[in-house]
Amino acid sequence: MKNKLHNILKQTRKEPGLSLKEISQTIKDVFSQTEIEALAKEITPNQPKQPKMVEITRSFSFKLSLPNYQNADFFCSQKKECFENEIEEVSEELYKFCRNQVIKSVNEYKKLIGLNKSIKVSYKTKDEADKKLEAVESELAEQKLKEPQKNREA
Repeated sequence: MKNKLHNILKQTRKEPGLSLKEISQTIKDVFSQTEIEALAKEITPNQPKQPKMVEITRSFSFKLSLPNYQNADFFCSQKKECFENEIEEVSEELYKFCRNQVIKSVNEYKKLIGLNKSIKVSYKTKDEADKKLEAVESELAEQKLKEPQKNREA
């Protein structure tokens, strides 16, 4: 099989005016389809496999405790397709986006209902954001506990 291919290559060197179509036809005349496929596999360099595509979904939710034992729930979810080797970066990016959207919504809601404290949105890690959210929730819970005492004193 290699000898046949070698002879065809010799012929193309002797006749430099041959078009690609004519060379292709000569190969088809000399080789069977199975032989052509085997040759293609043999002469095609091994290409690295493309990483597999995956879909990542990340979400973030926050429950804001309000006076009179009420709650306000905030939620954001995002999906994105990426390659397997990008999972960590994309996952973190989606998490930050969802977290920031929820925090913005919480701050807007708090302004709307008259609560003054805002939650900052520039946290480098998930742990930093979670700690801040816990601190804000506990502070609001303390405010909620103090409110009935003020009403009793008045």
